[in-house]
Amino acid sequence: MGELDVQRYSLGIDIGGKSHSVHFIDEKKRPLRKDLVIADDIDGYHQVINAIRELKAKHPEASFHG
Repeated sequence: MGELDVQRYSLGIDIGGKSHSVHFIDEKKRPLRKDLVIADDIDGYHQVINAIRELKAKHPEASFHG
């Protein structure tokens, strides 16, 4: 598979005071999964890492960007 065949997926985070919203979208800005609302702590960050791992397993051809 060449570099031109790679799907680019993006991760965006809306920062809040005590929680953050995490969005996962494809190149056409379509959601890849339900948004996450995470706490500003280690458990919240683990949720993001796990969500990325799940998406990577589902879309192994993808390149993720934050």
